[in-house]
Amino acid sequence: MCSMFTNVRFWKQTRSFRARIKAISILNSMNAQRLLLAAAVLAAMSVLSHSASISGTILYEGVQAGPVHVLAAQTLPGNKALQLDGNAFVTVSSLTNLSGAELTIQYWFKGNSVQSAVRQQNAGYLVAGWNKLHILSNDGGTAGISAGNAITDGNWHQVVMSWKQGTKGGFASYLDGKLVDQRDSSDTPIPDIQAPVYFGSFNGAGEFAEGLLDEIAIWRKSLTAEEIKSGWNKRLTGQEAGLLGYWSFDDGTPNDLSTNAYNGELGGNAVIVDAGVPGLGAGLGEVELPQPGAFTITGLPSGPGYSLLAFRDSNTNSVADAGEPARPGRDGNDANIARR
Repeated sequence: MCSMFTNVRFWKQTRSFRARIKAISILNSMNAQRLLLAAAVLAAMSVLSHSASISGTILYEGVQAGPVHVLAAQTLPGNKALQLDGNAFVTVSSLTNLSGAELTIQYWFKGNSVQSAVRQQNAGYLVAGWNKLHILSNDGGTAGISAGNAITDGNWHQVVMSWKQGTKGGFASYLDGKLVDQRDSSDTPIPDIQAPVYFGSFNGAGEFAEGLLDEIAIWRKSLTAEEIKSGWNKRLTGQEAGLLGYWSFDDGTPNDLSTNAYNGELGGNAVIVDAGVPGLGAGLGEVELPQPGAFTITGLPSGPGYSLLAFRDSNTNSVADAGEPARPGRDGNDANIARR
């Protein structure tokens, strides 16, 4: 029987150089299994390092085994995202040719249906987000590669599909900077599909996504595993080499911030809304414990808006999958890490 971490409460107290999250008591409403996360949040960084740490203890009384991951993520104000309600989309009419030997599509998503997150389709097709898969008509068709089971768990995730023609492991999928699936790629290049790119739908007519979509980028190159790992939570500038288009929505429009100006147009019920994304362009840290116990996450920049996530990684894939004990969520229970 799986256990979930719910009923989360925080008590905060600030004393001089230290802020404490004193107790997070979490009870499972179905089977009464219990996790206690007691975290002390250090806000007194060295003036030289300008960094802080979060430390505490994980106690778990459930039945699942596996390592424990603890993540701290900061949410910065001012971010906006595309809201898709199941009848909404963006059309990028001027972007019709993604053909070639290499391609990368990346975006942030939070919701319950990632269908058609980024899609181009005519006689051929490519879809980054289709039934939790990435699919290409030139490489296996609808027998694509997994986008990750956690992609629709209701938390924010950064999603990457990378493809390079005729390469070992050349068709690859990443979630939050971590490889979730890959296979050798076909030796057939991506064709010139000659159709607009859509965000959130199949040509504005069906197979709609439902959730929030943000930080969409399309590259005319295959990003390497190291590039994805080191840059997955960083904001782009729009000036990066090989970048074909970049849509951040932060100016309240679906305009392309790259030099190519592939501006989009809102369709259906699509709107752009304020939406904080934990870890995006902000403080982020993670530790893995072999078993429940004491933890310390170091090197975090000072500032407000931190949240904690702890989960038991029963299948050891380093992702908080459905059915694994995981709470509090990434969007709640803020902690302030401030230099005082």
